[in-house]
Amino acid sequence: MKTRVDTEGLPRRQRSAVTNGRRLFVEGDGSSAWSRRYKDLIAAHASDLGGADVLSEAQRSLVRRASAIELELEQMEGRLSQGEPVDLDAFTRAAGHLRRILETLGLERRARDITPPLRTYLEDGGRMTPKITLRKALGDKQLLGSALPGDSWSAWRTLLIAAMGEPLMDEERTTFTKLTGREREPLIRVEEAAFVVGRRGGKSKAMATLAAYLAGLCEHDLVRGERGVVLCVAPDQRQAKITLDYCEATFTGSRILKQLIANRTADTLELTNGISVEVRAASFAGFAAPLTWPC
Repeated sequence: MKTRVDTEGLPRRQRSAVTNGRRLFVEGDGSSAWSRRYKDLIAAHASDLGGADVLSEAQRSLVRRASAIELELEQMEGRLSQGEPVDLDAFTRAAGHLRRILETLGLERRARDITPPLRTYLEDGGRMTPKITLRKALGDKQLLGSALPGDSWSAWRTLLIAAMGEPLMDEERTTFTKLTGREREPLIRVEEAAFVVGRRGGKSKAMATLAAYLAGLCEHDLVRGERGVVLCVAPDQRQAKITLDYCEATFTGSRILKQLIANRTADTLELTNGISVEVRAASFAGFAAPLTWPC
């Protein structure tokens, strides 16, 4: 029994010239006036359906058949305009075939989806753009260099750098693979990262460092009067306070970042750049914020 071959996975040399787009027909004149109008009709119908790149192979086939019938009808109409006789029975039957094909494809024009893919949106930064890479910040004593220092924090540095979509070094990639089971880092900033870590594993300090980076070293697309919130959620208020203490220490440990501190309350570290780091105990109540980056 024969199976359908996925031609997209084949080298170009093993595919038909029609499949590769170099020829319009397997056999035929692709440069004639008929062929040029035929290509125009295919492009027009594909555009009405949302673009050639969103059509299935079956839809492409129907578009080609509809275009060929439509072109034959146009030629009959041209002969009629010159007073020449045409087979009206063949004309009406062809028009009926065309109508059925177009009904199958859909007679209404479909708007092309211009929504950017998630990868593109995240690569472009979305509503947050780092001023400096996390790697450089963690390696700079004037910034976050003293937050996660030494070999004991190398695993956390690797995971956080990868989570921010930055490339890893070979040695870091080995650690990343060992901890995650993935061969390579994602190379785009992740929407969500889950870490299974036991007690005394450095979770609070690592998250506090990430919160300090997001709040102090990233630009955020805020409208006038809006305050962004980097939200850290802990199991209870005591652990939440510990996380905020770590975050404040990260800022005060940097000669540059400590200049951003405007005010400290029991659960909030307000910055002069329009961002606040807030900590909460795990609860569904009271999480509303104008713009929130949970960590």
